[in-house]
Amino acid sequence: MHFPGKWALLPTLGAVFLIWAGPEAFLNRRILSNRILIWVGKISYPLYLWHWILLSYLYILATKMPPVGVRIGALAVAVILSWLTYRLIEKPLRFGGKGRRKTLLLTALMLSVSILGFADYKANGFQTLPFLQAKKNTSQTMALLDKLKQNSMIDERMLSGLCFQLPPHKNFSFFEKPACLPVSPVQGKSPTLLLIGDSHSASLSLGLRPWAMEHRFSFYQISSGSCSLFSNDNSDSACQAYSRHTFETVKSIKPDVLIIDLYWEHAAEPVFFLNRGRWSSFIDYLKDRMSYIATLGAGQVIVVGEIPTWKTDLPSILDKDFLRYGKPIPERSFHKVDPVSLHMDQSMHALPINLFSIKDQLCNKEGCLVRVGPDLRTDLTVWDYGHLTTAGAKFVVNHGLGEAILKALGAKGKRGDQK
Repeated sequence: MHFPGKWALLPTLGAVFLIWAGPEAFLNRRILSNRILIWVGKISYPLYLWHWILLSYLYILATKMPPVGVRIGALAVAVILSWLTYRLIEKPLRFGGKGRRKTLLLTALMLSVSILGFADYKANGFQTLPFLQAKKNTSQTMALLDKLKQNSMIDERMLSGLCFQLPPHKNFSFFEKPACLPVSPVQGKSPTLLLIGDSHSASLSLGLRPWAMEHRFSFYQISSGSCSLFSNDNSDSACQAYSRHTFETVKSIKPDVLIIDLYWEHAAEPVFFLNRGRWSSFIDYLKDRMSYIATLGAGQVIVVGEIPTWKTDLPSILDKDFLRYGKPIPERSFHKVDPVSLHMDQSMHALPINLFSIKDQLCNKEGCLVRVGPDLRTDLTVWDYGHLTTAGAKFVVNHGLGEAILKALGAKGKRGDQK
């Protein structure tokens, strides 16, 4: 419904009827004449002005609708400011002497604001003024960062044209090409790595694929953003077929190292996992599924744990809480890191798996990595709430995951023909 919509008729008609009824009507004479309601009426116009400013500014700061408690607090502040505006500005201007001077002063102020507004419009927000140049440079940086979180770039960023499939395709034949899966059963001395999972595995591949090529490993990948490998929702036949084909592929290839990477918190939610117990029930379910995967013939299985996630996308956090206030971008921070994501690995250690903790690679007691280099345009660890950038993925692989894979290959007694 477009603003103001049909609901605006209710208060409008209500006001018409109250005026039409006249001052002697019962509602007007006994209820609306109450001293408290009269006081509310006196501050009503300042309240209209103040509440909109405060709520709009809070929305800008939060980049979403603020919590109910915050909005109620803002309305309480608006009432106080409205009363002060009435007592200190409106009442002295409306009543008392020197009416001619007041009129001239208000007219001059109105013209000044009009001229200033027009000049601001012509100057494109006064961005050319020296004291705002730093803010302009910050805005330019954020404009570049903002591109990282646009949906239009997901295909390019996560190689969807190669081995990452976005909804609504859900077609396993998408992966049946040499770059994703072997055309024939794998043979030879080159160790084989198979990466499976959701969009988080796709972002990890930005660092894992070039690392595997550098080590002359055969690298295969099945990543889908439309399904969870561990969904128990049998009503989604396409996702069930995707999971079945993925595990059949593992059994067919029998990779030396199978790497599984998912957004585990999301995989445990009702959209994929239907049991109401959620996380504890999901862990029990994973135990059964991991035992099944162990029978498929992979030499070693590495499960990548939960990535530390941010409560909103990282570029917006940097803009809202650091750059716009002139604060330096920290290398590490716990600011607005979702605490749930920091503790999920603890329960996953109970699974019969080889768990690689990406949290231990990205976080320490000082905080979680925000960036892996000085250039904010390319060196952020993630481009949204938790999908690795190319720089972030390479950091994870080069500072732990690559070593874990080599260790797994050593345990199997098979190392690649490295450069």
